[in-house]
Amino acid sequence: MRHVIYVISCAFAVILAIAALITVDTRHTRQNELDNALALCCDETMRNTYDSLAYLTITQEAFLAEFNALLTDKISRGESAKDENLSLQVDVAGLDLTEGMFSVKVTEYFTYPNGNIGHVSSSRTTVYEEGAYGI
Repeated sequence: MRHVIYVISCAFAVILAIAALITVDTRHTRQNELDNALALCCDETMRNTYDSLAYLTITQEAFLAEFNALLTDKISRGESAKDENLSLQVDVAGLDLTEGMFSVKVTEYFTYPNGNIGHVSSSRTTVYEEGAYGI
């Protein structure tokens, strides 16, 4: 009987360890996904704006709408596609289209496999430089 209790205790400890590893991996995966998506979206939005010389006529609202659309598309294609509780909070720290500066912080809220809500944040500042985007 003592061995049965020992085996059950060990099995329970292994299950808890696996659950902890899955939780840590989920957070790490979401953080990498957000970092990569944010970098791509900032660069792509700046490239689209400055390649077409749209910065001369585009409004800040239109620029942010394009950025939000790209970010939502990139995030919803990744691991987050399976999460029904996914939400993004975008905080713009600075945007100056004439000087070519864009600074943003994005917080992603998601569900862990155990049902708890978690979040990861990433921030990025992109500065336009002549020739950096193919001009």
